[in-house]
Amino acid sequence: MMTLRHLVIFVTVCQEGSITAAAQKLYIAQPSISLAIKEMEQHYNHSLFDRYSRKLYINSFGKEVLRYAQSILAMYDELEMLCGSKNLSDSIRVGTGTAIGKLIMPYFVNFFQKKHPKANITVKVDRTDLNALAITNNILDFVIMESIPQTPNIIQKPLQSSPIVAVCNKLHPLAKKEIVTANDLIKCNLLLREKASPTYIAVENYFTNHNLQISAKWESISIMALINAVRENIGVAFLSLNHVQAVRDSQLVILNVKDFEAKRFINAYYHKDKYLTPLMREFLHDFVEFSNSYGNSNVPADELG
Repeated sequence: MMTLRHLVIFVTVCQEGSITAAAQKLYIAQPSISLAIKEMEQHYNHSLFDRYSRKLYINSFGKEVLRYAQSILAMYDELEMLCGSKNLSDSIRVGTGTAIGKLIMPYFVNFFQKKHPKANITVKVDRTDLNALAITNNILDFVIMESIPQTPNIIQKPLQSSPIVAVCNKLHPLAKKEIVTANDLIKCNLLLREKASPTYIAVENYFTNHNLQISAKWESISIMALINAVRENIGVAFLSLNHVQAVRDSQLVILNVKDFEAKRFINAYYHKDKYLTPLMREFLHDFVEFSNSYGNSNVPADELG
């Protein structure tokens, strides 16, 4: 008979990479760990690991079992929390990236906390890959970001979109030009997002369509680094409109770029087995409405699923 104990042992062995390490972490004797794995393999009539030189290597069947085991344990943990605490429904664990984490999330959380003073809201600003892992391991309820690495069993729901715009300092030569062309821009110092980002790709495609090849004067994963470079009149940056509007700086001028149309999308990501409480759904709905004050166009809240 399969039990939660079997699943806990199996997941721990997978996470730790060995029976010895799993035994140390769980404070269980190694023979008991080995027996639990053997019982699982007998129950499913299929090996979970390939064994070479006294080492374990999870096989394809084991990976499928691991996916279900992690999901079952995550739901069990939530059930235990629900039964043991009346405050689970008032808890939100949200992850995001540096741009949203700096420019929008602090102000929105303050706004939302005033509506729900008893809500326990925790925020993790981190790299996309670490936020994706945190969703999988039920460390976060959901993540609000532009994108995360392709991850099994993660649902992506659109929240909002914002135009990508070219912005310069009001003292820049292009600031007073009514219409700016690709040929005008290619002569400037270009301040761009990192090459893998959707924003960089959109800008690169624009110049490629005009038979021009871009070379970044600055390349940064930090929105504020680019905005500060524009403030210092170092060059022209391509940024999401909501980010430019969020800093509310009169030194920044948005250029009217001929033939350039691109958008940056913000999505919510969460595990397919995750139950979003009413408070979580309200959080996502209000995030869209709050961000609209920065000039975003949004996806209707009833599409949040």
